[in-house]
Amino acid sequence: MRALLINPPIIKDKFGRFSKLLQAMPCIGLAYIASILLKRGFEVEVMDYFGENLSYDDLIDRLYSYKPDLVGITTLTPSAPVVERMCTIIRERAHDCKIILGGIHASLFYEDFLSKGLADIIVHGEGEETIHEILDHLNGDKKLSDIKGIAFVENGKSVNTGNREPPKDLDAFPFPAWQLFPYREYGMLPFADIKKPTLSISGSRGCPYRCTYCSLDYMGKFYRKRSPESIADEFEYLYKDFGVRQVGFIDPIFPFDEEHTTLVCEELIRRGLNKNLVWISETRPDRLNQRLLNLMYRSGARRLLFGIESGTQKVLNRINKRLDLELTKEVIKMAHKENIHIVGLFMIGLPDETEEEIEETIRFSIESDVDFAKFAITVPFPGSQLYDEMVATGKLSRKDWENFTTFNPDPNSMAIATDTISAERLLQLQKRATRRFYLRFRMIFRHLFVIRTITPQNLIYGIYAMLK
Repeated sequence: MRALLINPPIIKDKFGRFSKLLQAMPCIGLAYIASILLKRGFEVEVMDYFGENLSYDDLIDRLYSYKPDLVGITTLTPSAPVVERMCTIIRERAHDCKIILGGIHASLFYEDFLSKGLADIIVHGEGEETIHEILDHLNGDKKLSDIKGIAFVENGKSVNTGNREPPKDLDAFPFPAWQLFPYREYGMLPFADIKKPTLSISGSRGCPYRCTYCSLDYMGKFYRKRSPESIADEFEYLYKDFGVRQVGFIDPIFPFDEEHTTLVCEELIRRGLNKNLVWISETRPDRLNQRLLNLMYRSGARRLLFGIESGTQKVLNRINKRLDLELTKEVIKMAHKENIHIVGLFMIGLPDETEEEIEETIRFSIESDVDFAKFAITVPFPGSQLYDEMVATGKLSRKDWENFTTFNPDPNSMAIATDTISAERLLQLQKRATRRFYLRFRMIFRHLFVIRTITPQNLIYGIYAMLK
C-alpha cells in the first residue's frame, strides 16, 4: 500500500513584511509517522510545503502519478483553510483514498472536518501507537470503534472514541524517517541557527505547567522522558545518516530534570558527539544552575530559549506563568559565563495588559541582557485556556483561522487576546520593542563580531524591516 504524508503551508501573504522570518522547520511528528508506515511495509512519499515550493497543482499531479491508498495531513490552526482545500482536492480526484488528519486543530474541531466529509479519521493527541491500530483496521483486523484516540463517521454521525493514554515508552518508537523530507532546507531559529544541516529531536513529552496562553495544555501534562542512551543514539543517527551539525530539542522544556539532563550530556560527551554537533533547546531558567550549564556547554549546548513572556510579575501571575524575573536575570548571567546564548521570547497584548506593562517588558528584555529577543503579539490559539475563556465570555467567535498568527502585520485581520489595546497600537508597540532591543550599538556589535550567526545582509534587512 502507498501513503502520502503532507505538511501543509500557511498563507504566507498574511505575514507581509514578516514573511522573511518564515523558514522551513522539521515536522518531526510526520517524520515519526513516516517511519512507522515504512516499518509496516508501506511505500511512503512526503510533500512538505514548507520545505519545497509546492502548489495545489503539485498535489493534483502527485495524486495521479503516485495513486496513494491513504493521505495523512498534519493540521495546525493557521493552516486549517489550506488543509480543507487539500482534502477537497483529494476527495475529487482520489475517491478511494483514505484521509487521516492529525494535529491539535483537527483534533479540536474534528466534527467540522468530518461533517464536511473532508476526512475519514481524525487522530487525537500523539499518533504513533494509534496509527498502528488504524493500519490494522485498514487490513480488516480491527474495528474503528475499538481504537482509542480517534474520531470518525458512522451512520452519518461523528463518533469520538475518547482519549488514548499517552505512550509511556518513548524509546520504543523508530527514529524519524528524515530521508523522505527536504531536510537540508530546514532551520530551527530565523537568523539564529548556529550550524546546518539542522534537524529536531524529541527527548521528552508533556509539560506539567499550565500557562493560560499555551495550546500544548490540550496535549496533556503527563511528563515522559527518553533514556539518555536512546537520545544519544538518535544524535548519532542524525549525524551519520544526514550530516546534521545542529540538533534542536522540540521538548516544551529541556532541561527539565537535572539528573536526566546530566546523564544525557555525559553520554553525548562520552561518545564524542559534542565534537561534531551543537544543540539548542527551550527551557525554564529555574531548571538550570551553574554546574548544569557548564556540563551542557561541554556536551554541545550553544543556545537556549527562555519563554519569559512579560517583564512584569503581575502579568506573569495573571497568565499562570510561574517564573521569577530576578532569578531569570541571574541565570542569564550564568549562561553567558558558559558562552551559551539566550533567546528571550516575549509576548505583548496579553489579556488586560496595559501599555505601561508592555514598556516594562521592553525594558526587561534590555536589562536582562538576552542575546536575541522575539516579541510576539498574543494570539488566543485553540486548545489554550485563553481561547476557551474568550469563547465562553463571548469575546471571541471568529473562525478565520489563517489570521491566527503571531506575526500578522494587518491590524484589520489580526486575532488578538486583549480589548484594552487596539490591534494597530499592538503592531506599533511590537515594532517599538524590536527597534529598542536591536538598534543599539552594543547589540549590533555583539551580533556582528561575537555571536556572528546573523549575516550582515540579514542584519541590514532586519534593520530595514524595523524602520519600515
